[in-house]
Amino acid sequence: MNFLSSVLRKSRLIPALGLGFLILLSSSSSGIVSTSQYLPMGERDPGDTTGLAMATSGISSPSSSSGIYSVGVTSTAYYSTDVSPEAADRTGSNRSIYLSRGDCQLTASSTTSQDNFGAEAWVRPSASAGTGMRGIICFGDPGVGGWGIFQDGGRCRAAINGTFFGDGPLPQNTWSHIALVRNGGIATLYVNGQAAGSSSLTPVYPPSSYSSSYFQGSIGCYQVALPSSPLPVSFVGNVDEFRFFTFAAGQFSLNDLLLSASRLAVEQSADVPLAPGSTVSLDRVAPGESSSMVFTLKSLGVSPLTSVKATIGGIDRNLFSLEGPVPSSIAAGDSATFTVRFSPVIAGRRSGLLRIVTNDPLVGTFDVNLSGRTPGREIRIEQPAGVPLFSNQALVSSGSFGVPNGLDTVQTVAAGLYHALALKKDGTVVAWGATGGSGETDVPRGLTGVRKIAAGDHLSVALKEDGSLVFWGTKANGVQSPPVGLSGVVDIAAGNSHVVALKNDGTVVGWGFGNQGQLNITDLSGITGIGASDNTTFALKGDGTVFERGPNASSHSFYLNGLKNVSAFSAVSNSSLALLRTGTVSFRNEGFSGTFQPPAGLANVVAVATSTSAAVALKSDRTVAGWAASSSFNTFDGLTAVKSVSGGKYYVTAVADSTVEFERRLVSSSSSPKTFTIRSIGSQPLDLSGVTLDGPNAQDFSVDAVNVPSVLAGESGKATFTVSFTPHGQGVRIATLRVPNNDPNRSDFSVSLKGQGFSDTPEISVFSGTTELASGNGSVTLPKALTGTVGAPQTITIQNTGNVDLFLYGPELGGSQAVDFNVDSALPGPLAPGASTTLTVALTPRFATGMLSAVLSIYSNDADEKTFIVNLKGEAQGPEISVEPERGAGARGPPAVGSGGRAEHPLR
Repeated sequence: MNFLSSVLRKSRLIPALGLGFLILLSSSSSGIVSTSQYLPMGERDPGDTTGLAMATSGISSPSSSSGIYSVGVTSTAYYSTDVSPEAADRTGSNRSIYLSRGDCQLTASSTTSQDNFGAEAWVRPSASAGTGMRGIICFGDPGVGGWGIFQDGGRCRAAINGTFFGDGPLPQNTWSHIALVRNGGIATLYVNGQAAGSSSLTPVYPPSSYSSSYFQGSIGCYQVALPSSPLPVSFVGNVDEFRFFTFAAGQFSLNDLLLSASRLAVEQSADVPLAPGSTVSLDRVAPGESSSMVFTLKSLGVSPLTSVKATIGGIDRNLFSLEGPVPSSIAAGDSATFTVRFSPVIAGRRSGLLRIVTNDPLVGTFDVNLSGRTPGREIRIEQPAGVPLFSNQALVSSGSFGVPNGLDTVQTVAAGLYHALALKKDGTVVAWGATGGSGETDVPRGLTGVRKIAAGDHLSVALKEDGSLVFWGTKANGVQSPPVGLSGVVDIAAGNSHVVALKNDGTVVGWGFGNQGQLNITDLSGITGIGASDNTTFALKGDGTVFERGPNASSHSFYLNGLKNVSAFSAVSNSSLALLRTGTVSFRNEGFSGTFQPPAGLANVVAVATSTSAAVALKSDRTVAGWAASSSFNTFDGLTAVKSVSGGKYYVTAVADSTVEFERRLVSSSSSPKTFTIRSIGSQPLDLSGVTLDGPNAQDFSVDAVNVPSVLAGESGKATFTVSFTPHGQGVRIATLRVPNNDPNRSDFSVSLKGQGFSDTPEISVFSGTTELASGNGSVTLPKALTGTVGAPQTITIQNTGNVDLFLYGPELGGSQAVDFNVDSALPGPLAPGASTTLTVALTPRFATGMLSAVLSIYSNDADEKTFIVNLKGEAQGPEISVEPERGAGARGPPAVGSGGRAEHPLR
């Protein structure tokens, strides 16, 4: 992989030293440099216990999706608390990695950059390593092509394409900062921020014919082919905070190194730290009124924050404003405040974007999403009149309990043991299901401002916008007291009797019942997703691996631990379903309900959910593929306009729009129009922005909305429009009907439209067993046959999958070996739509042996496959002869021959 193509796809959060604030490492520019890879080297790896040997592969830095590194060769690398004081101060480092011997290295991502790039790290050479040339950082093979930084006794040197340059101090048992930066055609070696030599050579990387390892970066370079004797071996000592970065030509300065780093923290009112990408909701206000929020910028680095700038953008940027000056520079240790004000002029949900830019080399652009909304508008759409349709309605797979009528405007759903929760767009929660008095459906009165929900066994949890947690259910008593000082929670999950929280720094905190190991999660970091089931905790890392903590009793525990490239997962008891980054799924079920598997060829999946007996995969076209152990489970087959899915112990839930189905129509013919009614049922007038269509088959539906006004009066306004269906192709046709409006909870009101088109032409389909054949593609293998005999017959099925009669002619065998095959040529009269017939074919070799082939041609009135070709093949075997020689008086049976041997006797 080209190194620059492996920049971050997701932000990673790094905890700063002692202050609990958060910084973002991303591929976005900070005005000067753009960080492509950052390896903290220890403190955020799984199991980074001091003195513990690193795992030998697949360790991921939580700061970079490209940050996979592993221990090379045979030696061991260890975690250490020995870190540079500067690294601790600049980046919050509290671990380093100790390379134990001269044949030990860590791999990093590759690069082919030739200019305007840099690499840096803190290093501490070990006195036990002795003297000699030792590779510290290498990209490519500096002896063949590429560049690197080396230890030469007590000195530091650099090399490009095998030529050394530069000379700086690198004392043993002492931390030093080293960097190599190529800027505008000149490469400079820096030691502790001081230039130590330069070169105008251009890195020339090995050609593609070389092993891919030549392009691999490494920390600790093992036996690179430099023209020196003896060959260099790997650096021995501690390495910390490795970073590779790029920049625009001529735009690098020493302040861009972590050695001189400026650091930014952003806080909301009341010292609430924010992570980049956070969403801040201003108070709900009526049109003509306003609300405000104070933000604080803190300078936590050793250098001032400069080039500071705050701006407002986003869809509704005109409704948000900045008040108070934002200084262009903030001295180290100082802070500055400003205010954002929301002033709506009409009702509805509104959004903006607060963007903060500084010279912090790791944070880059710090974005905060702004939201605000006003009450008073509400829309209802009916089809037919009097029958309401729902946008974002909740569904459940089990027939044991239904969903409350009219439960729509749902953001997410959460499935528990015998109950489910729905978080609505207005921040309220609806619960339904269990009726055994366990309390998990008794939502606390007045609960609002919720942004995350979780459902466990007789336990419900809500995370509010203000960061507080609310619990209810019989098992709430054991978890309703989270750790003191818990803050920065961005997600929650609930198991049998424990709760897990994901913090905005990528760490995980758990509390409650934990005697089976489900709370042994304090060492997890770089986590992007969490889950909990029974007595098990799951955590998804940014590198696509999943970690499990718990009793290790269920098969999915080991199964998920072994998976890679996972983007999302769902796991309960005996069942686990992982969504891979390829859009495919990996599924395992070992439960009492029997094994059930997803459909073959399932692809383009964007979300997954599983229970012990049912599972669904949400596809990119918003349809679902469902499978179950029992037909009594409704797995949403045929459902369209699905937006999210969630798995519980015994069922799965989903959020979807209502679907309006049209009659099956001949291609190019139109259906009768269906009438839709829009009603304004709120207290204030409803603004409409028209009626639109989109989706994969939007061209097959048409809208007549000429009578829909731009405004409907509050509580009494009504308008109608019609939709017709004219399929332009065969099969199921899907589109989405949208009615944009200013209802704050239903502004994205959408309805799924579904119809089916068919053609008035015949269509031939040919099958070998249950496998459908493509004309001329592939072959059918017949059973083996002895020369001079007729082999076992094989059946070929012909079906008319069109809508008018299919006329068949032939069949006919062709090819030079056609005489060695036979086909039953009795074909019936015309096949009615849906009808089928069969042919039998067999291998009938006359004299030939070995593999034989022929072509079976079937003729019909199919419009585009008038001649359907089936390739046949089979193996002909010659007769076997057995000769028994004379063996002496009284001898019986064949001569004794050992395995693989033979016996030879003269014939008489």
